[in-house]
Amino acid sequence: MHNHPVLIRSMGVALVMLAGCAHSGSTGSASLCEAGQSCALTGRLALHEGEPATAAVLDVDGTCAKLALPDGFKDALRTWNGQTVSVQGRAFVQPSFEVAGEVVLWYAEQGRQVPLGVCDHGIGVFVDTVSLPSGEVWPASPSP
Repeated sequence: MHNHPVLIRSMGVALVMLAGCAHSGSTGSASLCEAGQSCALTGRLALHEGEPATAAVLDVDGTCAKLALPDGFKDALRTWNGQTVSVQGRAFVQPSFEVAGEVVLWYAEQGRQVPLGVCDHGIGVFVDTVSLPSGEVWPASPSP
């Protein structure tokens, strides 16, 4: 199962949460990968710290792709924030949430928490590995 939204009914809480969101500078959505297919992209990694989750975005020549990362990736990748990285995984279409009177802060993509507020439309990538041009790969031994 995927795309299970978490709804917040309090606009006060939602406004505080959204005030902390930043744009990655990218206005497009990655059309470089096809939903449901393997996807490999290279671009600048941007981690946008927030609660309840940190947004991870890849800027590929001015086009953004939201990254669905396991929790451990975010902690390990903080030192790679702002650097050019390559990601490999599976592309998915991000859901659209329009629920009257409610604000959605995040959704789950196959059990991974994906926050809203940055690069919210188009393609997302369910990430298996992230690597630097130097050849350093995270995770060092990807799961099967």
